Amino acid sequence: MNAQLGDDVNTWKPALGCHAVGALNDNGIRLLTFCLAHDLIVGSSLFPHKNIHKLTWNSPDVLKQQKKQLKFNSSNLSNRDILASFNATIGGKFNILAELDDTSDINKEWANFTDTVNSAAREHLGYRKGKQEEWISSESRDLISRRKRAKPSLGSDYQELNRQTRASLRNDKKAWRASQIRDVNGNIIKDEAARLQRWSEYFKGLLNADEPEETIDFSVFTQAEELNINMDPPVREEVDKALGLLKRNKAPGVDNITPEILKDGGDVIREWLLRICQHVWKNEVTPAEWGKGIILPLPKKGDLSYCSNNRGITLIDIAGKVFSTILLQRVKDEVDLKMRDNQAGFRKGRSCQDQIFSLNQIIEKCLDQQLPASLISLTSRLLLTQCTCPPCGKFSASMEYLPR
Repeated sequence: MNAQLGDDVNTWKPALGCHAVGALNDNGIRLLTFCLAHDLIVGSSLFPHKNIHKLTWNSPDVLKQQKKQLKFNSSNLSNRDILASFNATIGGKFNILAELDDTSDINKEWANFTDTVNSAAREHLGYRKGKQEEWISSESRDLISRRKRAKPSLGSDYQELNRQTRASLRNDKKAWRASQIRDVNGNIIKDEAARLQRWSEYFKGLLNADEPEETIDFSVFTQAEELNINMDPPVREEVDKALGLLKRNKAPGVDNITPEILKDGGDVIREWLLRICQHVWKNEVTPAEWGKGIILPLPKKGDLSYCSNNRGITLIDIAGKVFSTILLQRVKDEVDLKMRDNQAGFRKGRSCQDQIFSLNQIIEKCLDQQLPASLISLTSRLLLTQCTCPPCGKFSASMEYLPR
């Protein structure tokens, strides 16, 4: 109501007590007039309280209000009735839209897809329950549970637990605030907008590399052999296989569509997703939103108030992962045939364990036999030479950069 009552007790007695705050405004006059006409009393003005406990306030600037991405409760799709209504809502929208042709806008089509899925999910699935505050420690959670069990008695035990719980929560909050992000000068950043700006600056500097000083002349390389890869537009079987490879309980991207919605959403969602993938394939243009991601910092070691002690992961749209999986399934078998046998990393059914074991054995034998050993890194032009001195048996290593 934004009503401020003022402190003119004599004029508005008995509706107003002596502990009201603020300057009387128009809404306050209306409220007090209503109370006098109906023999009502503003109870908050009868007792002494802190001013912050007497007033409530919401910022009129919605841009300053913290926004949190809510996740849909995808587990409701296991209910057949909810799944049927969810599919009916999406199917009705899908049938209304005109057939997508090669000249239509892929961004508009993607926006129709995400809007329809999100609208149907809000209506039929709802949102997951929010998690507890991250700054509350396990000790405080234990005290909260004990206080809850002791509350019915309201005895001395409850009062002591209540005091301990509130003190523990205050300490947790202080410790959490003390671990907030620092700026480049090492000062704690208290403003939320400034913290987000600091994260943005850090990840921009970390992920955006400078232009290379030396460029590669690809004309000197011989033309590679053409691979026998299927170049036809994606089909329904490929979309189904890609969706089957998606892992559940993964965070969504900017579109807020979880893997469970695409996997369990029914045939209508799969057909619509197939149509989008075919359009991307034919026109070689992806939706602009597929190029966006949500970067989340995850703590490593050390003082977490420094951005460098956190690593970032990027959450991208799940539909973009589906299209990437289709491409990967088409090329991986052909590319695997062209790889050397000693290439073990990032290959199906193989790992680098054998190479690591062989390298370890070579180094151990060189140490036992007091022979020099050299390791060349082709990616960084680094030559690492290690040897043992026969007279004294000491181990030494040297490192140098090789010319291109």
